[in-house]
Amino acid sequence: MIRNIKFKGIDSWNRPVYKVLEMNYYVGSVNKLFDYSASKKEVDDYFKDNINTLVYFGHSFDCEPNGSPLKSEIKLIINCD
Repeated sequence: MIRNIKFKGIDSWNRPVYKVLEMNYYVGSVNKLFDYSASKKEVDDYFKDNINTLVYFGHSFDCEPNGSPLKSEIKLIINCD
C-alpha cells in the first residue's frame, strides 16, 4: 500500500511532521529532530534516504508524542512539490 506524504512543518517537540495525502493522518520522526528554521528541502532530503524511520503520529499536527510504528505493508513516498 503506497501513501504519499507532504512536509507540513516542525512541531513543538522539534519533530518533522508529514501529512499523508490520501488519509487524514500524520507521520514524523521522534529520533531525528530539526530546528524550527529547517527548510522543507533540508527535511525532505534527509528523509528520502531515511523514510523507513518515520512513525505514525495521529490525526492532527503536534499530537502523539511517542509515535507508533507503521504497518509493514505501508510504503511512504515524499511529495516534493
